[in-house]
Formats: sequence, structure tokens, C-alpha cells
Amino acid sequence: MSDRRERRPVKKGVPLGVTVTIAAICSAIAFSGAYVYAMHTFNSKVTDLNEKQRMFTKLYEVDSAVRENYNGSIDEETLRESLSSTYVKSVDNDNILYVPESDYNEDKYSKDYKSFKISDGSYVLIKKSSLKNN
Repeated sequence: MSDRRERRPVKKGVPLGVTVTIAAICSAIAFSGAYVYAMHTFNSKVTDLNEKQRMFTKLYEVDSAVRENYNGSIDEETLRESLSSTYVKSVDNDNILYVPESDYNEDKYSKDYKSFKISDGSYVLIKKSSLKNN
């Protein structure tokens, strides 16, 4: 009996070095993209933080001057409500509302406004046509 076997052609694959190189390049591109995105996000947050710091520094200075020099009493709840209401009015009096919890009626506002409940129970309402992702 003849032991003749058919020879199969040798399959040549992609060399290991090429595979590793391609994987390294893909990883570097993914890392670079993620890094650029993260830095952009971080920089925008820092800018926002600096703006908030300037705003709160000014508010702190006004508050300190009043508390240190005013002879009368300060109603803290009225002060907080006035600050919130005035802040919203100064941003956009026509499209944003500040509504205390006692005055909020969902049926009245839900058609035109998106409601955002804040920690004290009051609401910030933004017209749906003025929302960022609209």
C-alpha cells in the first residue's frame, strides 16, 4: 500500500508583528481621541467653574457687607426666595420662571414649560422652545 497523502497548501496568515502593530496603532488612536474629548470637557468645566466662582465671590462680598453693617434683621427665607427669583429673571425674564413650591401647579405649566424641581421644593420652569436639546 502506498502511503501517498495529498499535500495541502500552507495557509499563510497575517504575520504576528503586523497584527500587533495594527492593534497598537488602533489603541493609540482610541486613546488620543478619548484624551482630546476629556480635555475639552475638563476645560469647559473649568471655565464654567471660574464663572461661578466670580459670581459667588461677588454675592459673598455683598452678603458680608450687609450682614456686618446692617442694623436690622434679615429674613433668610425671603432672602433665598428673592435671590432665586431675581437670578431667573435676570437670565431670561420671558422664557424662564422661578415658582415657589406653594405656587406650583403642574396643570398650569406642563404644556409650555419643562419643570425642574430643586432641593427646597421650588421649581425652575424653562419654556420648551428654549431648552438646549430642543
